[in-house]
Amino acid sequence: MRYRNQRGGVGAATCRYETIRDTMREELNRFQKERASEMSALLRDFALAQAAYTAAQAKAWGELLADLQNVPQ
Repeated sequence: MRYRNQRGGVGAATCRYETIRDTMREELNRFQKERASEMSALLRDFALAQAAYTAAQAKAWGELLADLQNVPQ
């Protein structure tokens, strides 16, 4: 009788473990997809900001060059 109760307990514990394992696997996959999406957006925004900054620098250097060329020698 005691053996049967323990076997039932092991079976229930195994079932709970498998449920937790499967839930964790699903949640980790969801988490990784969300992070990948967020990282992609972050990198895209960074690249756009860098491009805008580089364009602003090029414009400033161009204006400086024009000013320097207009300086009498």
